[in-house]
Amino acid sequence: MGPGPMFVMQKVLPGAEPELIPDVVILTEGTGDAQKGALGIYRGQRGRMQIELTVTGRSCHGSMPWEGLNPLEFGSAIISEAAAKYDARDGFLDDAFLGHGTRTASWANLETPSDCAVPDRWTVRFDRRLTVGETPDQAVKDIENLDGVKKAREAGLQVEVSIPRYEEPTWTGYQPGNPQVYMGWATPEEHNVIQTAVNVYDRVVSPNINGSPGK
Repeated sequence: MGPGPMFVMQKVLPGAEPELIPDVVILTEGTGDAQKGALGIYRGQRGRMQIELTVTGRSCHGSMPWEGLNPLEFGSAIISEAAAKYDARDGFLDDAFLGHGTRTASWANLETPSDCAVPDRWTVRFDRRLTVGETPDQAVKDIENLDGVKKAREAGLQVEVSIPRYEEPTWTGYQPGNPQVYMGWATPEEHNVIQTAVNVYDRVVSPNINGSPGK
């Protein structure tokens, strides 16, 4: 969710009169399916969150690495372990409609005096997609409980696992300041709004599509 909708959710809708509360929200993002073809009707999606891992070590000259604590090397081991657990679907739930939860390393920042030194700090973020039954708290604990995190702490490094906040201001200066967690949702197929959308699709879109799905 971008800052525009966040402003509405945080500043407009709380305590608003009934006429300002929408009965239906239509998202006009492009839709489609690799197997079923383009122009689909989406009635749900998985949730999304960011998990930030910060590993702080001790910098030293690269010629004497034993004097330091390398956050890049310890952090890389954590990422490798997290990737292996995802590949094995260890700790991830599945849903017949929305699919399984996912996790992947998506961003990193290295703080280092130079390219010939042991770095000071390494920060990485995981893009975590949440399916039905998964929670942000458990997703954070899954990273917190990795063996690599324990080993880094035992070696003397500081490891912090957190949910970053969305602080980027809009062009008007509004800062949402919300934790970067956006829960999933699903509208039942039998809901009258979905049935209306299907009816409109059949009358407006279907007559103008030639060929079978995917062609």
